[in-house]
Amino acid sequence: MSANGDTNVESAAQKWCSDRDGQNVDSTPGTNIFEQSWGITQLDIPNRSTFTIRAKLQDNMANGTSPSGSTPKCPLNVEAGRRINSGDLDKALDAFCVDTRELKPFGKDWAGTYQYPPNGQPPFYTDQRLKMVLNMGAEALQGSGEKMVNRESCMFAFNTVLGTCNSQSDKFLPGEMEYGGVHYTIFHHNEA
Repeated sequence: MSANGDTNVESAAQKWCSDRDGQNVDSTPGTNIFEQSWGITQLDIPNRSTFTIRAKLQDNMANGTSPSGSTPKCPLNVEAGRRINSGDLDKALDAFCVDTRELKPFGKDWAGTYQYPPNGQPPFYTDQRLKMVLNMGAEALQGSGEKMVNRESCMFAFNTVLGTCNSQSDKFLPGEMEYGGVHYTIFHHNEA
């Protein structure tokens, strides 16, 4: 709330989002346009008459495609890893996809990637001779100007890669995707 008790921009945006949380939408062009207006003086912003928050589904978002139209690349003829359960994948993505993570070039021998579980923590399949870990990376595309990981974009890109490349129920397969000015990669390696 503003000093005089009216709604401020931040609380207006939060209310608008919470009022629409969980609403069903379809991809028919021209439908699902959600908007709401407040008098601008109620929001402590001078010299304007109204403030409108609006969202419109884009046609290119149908069927799980990305807003940029990019699709994951799933390398062929690679050694598949053992299947990683979805809970462990979620933990890996949560550990990597944080807004405070700097984008780093992948580097020689993938030195710029993040390993999960991190060094010093038990890897996947500790009961096997070879232990498996994941490597995840996010590097800025040339000219994008991106410097930090965006959690939502990161989660979207990796979940799209995992959903596309991991079609075999008993294997983990690597993949990569360019999304939002960032090149994402995820792959596994074994440790003795």
